[in-house]
Amino acid sequence: MDTADIASLFHFPHIDIIPPSSIIPIKGGDIMVKRKETVTKIIDGDTIETSVRKRPVRIAGMDTPEKRQPGYSKAKQALSKLIEGEKVTVTPVATDTYGRTVARVRKGNTPIPNLMKKHQKKK
Repeated sequence: MDTADIASLFHFPHIDIIPPSSIIPIKGGDIMVKRKETVTKIIDGDTIETSVRKRPVRIAGMDTPEKRQPGYSKAKQALSKLIEGEKVTVTPVATDTYGRTVARVRKGNTPIPNLMKKHQKKK
């Protein structure tokens, strides 16, 4: 029985087959799995929900205004126009103190932070 035969025994319609090139080793022997996910909800300008995760995903490499801060609504609307309902590539890099996955998120080949530069907090 080969891998295809084993895979045919299981049906997981919400999970795409993960090619070996998408599995990336990280420190400590853990792995990150890069995969395509559909954005189902925009929480704010740097946090999303996807169809395959129970907890929100914090987009690595960007920091937008929080609720009740100037620019919050514009950042949330911009991210919504950009990726809500779209397939994006999510590559986890950490977990934050709230238990959210922190991940690099791309639309096509472009990192979301590059597309959201004008909505990020000024440093």
